[in-house]
Amino acid sequence: MAAKKRQSPTHSDQEKYVAAQRAKGSGTGIVFADAFLRGMRDIGYRDTAWALCEQADNSIEAEASVFAIRFGYLKKNHNKKKPDMIAVIDNGIGMIPEMIGFSVRWGGTHRESSRKGFGRYGYGLPSSAINFCRKYTVYSRTKGGQWWAVMVDIEQLAEVAGQQDKIEELLAPQPKNPPDWTTTATDGFDPAKSDSGTIVVHEDLDRLSWKTSAYLESKLCQHFGTVYRRQIPDVKFLVGDTLVQAVDPLFLTPHGKHFSRDPNVRDKDTSQKVQVDPVVHEFTDESGVTRSGVVRIRASYLPCTFQRETPDIHRTKGKVHPRFQIMKDNHGVIICRNGRQIDVVMPKFTKFQNNDHNIKIELDFDPELDSCFGITTSKQQITIDADLWQRLTNKPPGGAGLRDLVADMRDKFDDDRNAHDAVHKNQTSKDSSRPSEFVMAETERLKPRKHHPTEKQMQQAEAALDSTAATISETTGKPHEDVRTDLEERGEKKPYEVEFKSMEEGVFFLPKRLGKQKRLIINSAHPFFTKLYGRSPDSQSALEVLLFVLAEAELEVGSEEFADFYKSARHAWSERLAMALDQLTTDEELRDIASAVSERLEVVSAIEEPNDSA
Repeated sequence: MAAKKRQSPTHSDQEKYVAAQRAKGSGTGIVFADAFLRGMRDIGYRDTAWALCEQADNSIEAEASVFAIRFGYLKKNHNKKKPDMIAVIDNGIGMIPEMIGFSVRWGGTHRESSRKGFGRYGYGLPSSAINFCRKYTVYSRTKGGQWWAVMVDIEQLAEVAGQQDKIEELLAPQPKNPPDWTTTATDGFDPAKSDSGTIVVHEDLDRLSWKTSAYLESKLCQHFGTVYRRQIPDVKFLVGDTLVQAVDPLFLTPHGKHFSRDPNVRDKDTSQKVQVDPVVHEFTDESGVTRSGVVRIRASYLPCTFQRETPDIHRTKGKVHPRFQIMKDNHGVIICRNGRQIDVVMPKFTKFQNNDHNIKIELDFDPELDSCFGITTSKQQITIDADLWQRLTNKPPGGAGLRDLVADMRDKFDDDRNAHDAVHKNQTSKDSSRPSEFVMAETERLKPRKHHPTEKQMQQAEAALDSTAATISETTGKPHEDVRTDLEERGEKKPYEVEFKSMEEGVFFLPKRLGKQKRLIINSAHPFFTKLYGRSPDSQSALEVLLFVLAEAELEVGSEEFADFYKSARHAWSERLAMALDQLTTDEELRDIASAVSERLEVVSAIEEPNDSA
């Protein structure tokens, strides 16, 4: 006696579901009325990529290790620029024949109301398929079995809407092999070697979001890489012959796309992981039962030059790196369900600006919390309920502290950008004389009294010169004496020079004598720089001249008593100025202004789809 074939638990579930539906008699039909079909075609998928995610979910649920998209072409399509057919192929456990007929009906799933995986309602396959085509065929086989198929033609079914026997006849599974082009071997996948799996062939592609094969492939690779970054590489995603690479919008995954600007070189700018504890959220469901689920939180801070083509390019110049499009597409709080990305939402406690692209926060919730996240049937939109938002916003313990997290990362970004701006401005000063430096040198001969530094002042100036040379030498590896000689020569050419330096809690300017040179150091971390100097490009030279006059007066003071006065007064002025400017322009207002400027300056390199309307 032959051993009884052991069936997968999933196939057993399918058989129980089919039997239960058959027991209902005529209730297994579906209304294919024109109005219903039009409504389901417009269910609201953002684009073809989001629609195809529904079928990827089904493949992952079916334990597939490969999910592939292939494009098919009719014989008359000679240039093969646009696909005539799209096939979705997986090597999962497949479906028993009768289950195929149920899978193409809305609500046809043995996983109804499941909280274990991606699917719950059985809307995914039929809704996603007719979203961009008018006819599709589902082929499937279980281990050791033959291929069975069900073809869905919207026009054909619409003609027999309400005729239960006709619908049953049209949706009855038939033994049929899939087209050869869907099962041929490629470098990445050979479906013929899989003894089980499912293939969905879409025809009459009348609503593709992207028309050409090349553009469609590019968009699908980017989208699948982002949505299923946690499933890759356990599940291999292929679009055509292209292997999809994981895309982590937080840039914390080393194998993720653009983790480094150059895959062979470790970046100077790297994402910085921020540790946030998970939140266990309890709620009462519609039946009055208390349930709970976990919200896992990932966060990262991306340095201010992270999106630049090279980290040394100033933010107002040059091209951005392809990283920026990923940052832009995922601007807000990223929401994942069971590791699968669903949506990106704006937090309720603040408004994200353009400068917040470098703040990345991801919430990954258990399926038990579906009602708290208001997940839609199409799995592409989230509405978080007020109670959960409050818990995520509040400080720990009990809350996730997202409000403080965003504030801290914003402050870090401001400090980071100010320090970068200081380096850029210093480089600009080295390359050419600033107007303020020139006019100070030109007007020096017009001063009422010629100043002669005291012996002590000269000693201090030489010590400062030597100390600066030592620092530069240690950083660059250039010999100390050569660096000192360069500084002396530079002091001869530029008796006045502006330098920018980020000094937390420091004064807003600092005078310094470097050999024969008088140097004005402007603190890029002080509100003077961010709220006055940085916002007044037309008057920056005048402000530099004003500070040069004050700095020179302090450098040329003859007595220790007056020197102490200037030093004390400068600290008092800095504190008073910081308080007044903070009142005059809040950080939030400043962030809005900077964000608007940033939006105008950013140059985004995007792939443009060719005009193929002809």
